[in-house]
Amino acid sequence: LRAIAIGLVVLYHADLPFVGGGYVGVDVFFVISGFLITGHLLSSLDRDGRIYLGDFYARRVRRILPAAIVVLLCSVLIGSVLLPKLQQEATLRDAVAAALYVSNIQFARDAMNYLADPTPSLFQHYWSLGVEEQFYLVWPLLLLIGFCLLGRSKKRLFWMVAIVVAVSFAACLYWTGRSQPWAFFSLPTRFWELGVGGLVAFLMSRRVSIPPGVAAAGGWLGLGGIVAAGGLLNEQTLFPGSAAVLPVLATAMLIYCGGTESRFGPGRALSGAAMVFIGTISYSLYLVHWPLLIIAEQAGGTGALLTPLSKLGLLVAAVPIAYLSYRFVERPFQEFDLVARSRPRTILVSALVVTALVGAACLQGMRWAGQNPLDAGRAAASVPTSTSPIFSSYVPSNLYPSLRRASGDNPAIYQNGCHADPNEIESAGCEFGDPTSTTSVALFGDSHAAQWFPALESLALEGDFRLRVDTKSSCPSVAISKLLNDAPYEACDEWRADVIGELNQAKPDLVILS
Repeated sequence: LRAIAIGLVVLYHADLPFVGGGYVGVDVFFVISGFLITGHLLSSLDRDGRIYLGDFYARRVRRILPAAIVVLLCSVLIGSVLLPKLQQEATLRDAVAAALYVSNIQFARDAMNYLADPTPSLFQHYWSLGVEEQFYLVWPLLLLIGFCLLGRSKKRLFWMVAIVVAVSFAACLYWTGRSQPWAFFSLPTRFWELGVGGLVAFLMSRRVSIPPGVAAAGGWLGLGGIVAAGGLLNEQTLFPGSAAVLPVLATAMLIYCGGTESRFGPGRALSGAAMVFIGTISYSLYLVHWPLLIIAEQAGGTGALLTPLSKLGLLVAAVPIAYLSYRFVERPFQEFDLVARSRPRTILVSALVVTALVGAACLQGMRWAGQNPLDAGRAAASVPTSTSPIFSSYVPSNLYPSLRRASGDNPAIYQNGCHADPNEIESAGCEFGDPTSTTSVALFGDSHAAQWFPALESLALEGDFRLRVDTKSSCPSVAISKLLNDAPYEACDEWRADVIGELNQAKPDLVILS
């Protein structure tokens, strides 16, 4: 099943047309993780009536941290040589977040910015590790506290988990339509997917015998649901939301029904040598495949977009690299006696020290990258007037804005709180210029209107008039049907109506709209 999940993810990243929804492979991983972790925790509760938190966290550290840190460090070192200098500060910033397992939070915050840099991060795939690690922090505590408070009853604990899953799913539905980046990246809106895997573990701990024929049909139906989700969904799908139900429930069905021996079920197909091998190295393959693609694409500069065929070639090359990572990084930390016999406290303290050192090193590297000059150290040459383009073979030191500042050189309205974000429904109604002037001008519209703010503000200061500004991302002043992330942009309609009402009362002398 892990092989199916990683296969969907890597084929999706290869931009193959028949796996437009391959990103659901991460959802499959979430359900698998929730199932396995909950199964271990329930076994501990059944056997000892408690959960050994130190042992649990130490096992998670040994399983996840070594390969993640090694791939992170290798990516930083190779990226420092091959990636454009302009991207290295942002890359190291993302490396810090990845080392601390908060990439999902950082990417959610970045995606909330209408003008966020669309360049894929070298550590973009670490977001799912952030979700899982945050889940691992709270899940055993939640089960242990619930078990103690609910009279040590697993049945009551099951229903408590079901309620938590339902609340998380409701939050997922709510935020997907209002703030899709947070719905996609945050733990509260993804918790239900891991929780569904947990519910399957509860059900299988008190398993009711399923007829082999029913189990086989359920298994194939689950496998078909996963494949269908990978083929039918695409980047235009509002995800996760209700669209995530198909891959999550299909995975849960496949796990539950796949546990029944049936020669007609999908178990034999999923147990082939190739599938087992890919599933075994799936974690390392997930870690290494994305940096290979990103470094190869970005190192070539502008226009060096990889074709699906060349991406497939890189993904094939990722397999032996992933095996080496599994063989010499993952396995030693799980199997060597010195590590396996170490006390949980020793492992956890070591993990904290390593994480802190890696994070600090990346943070210092980010500072150095931010201080390194990106220009050639000489000014642009003065040339006579020319009617044809004149090119420079170097980056002039007197370029304004500088390369480092260019991407953030936006109108001040994006920083002063007067430009409404996609979720706001009330007008800010900021005013600039001469507050005592009887002449008033209003600027009203979307980001196309916002770009005129600097010029109009200067005119207001020079021309003695009041400038009122009402602008909102992706929301034109004209009452036309508008979608945001494939959903009706209701916040735009409410905001527009509010602004028009205020303008009708204010009656400005001139309205400039876009």
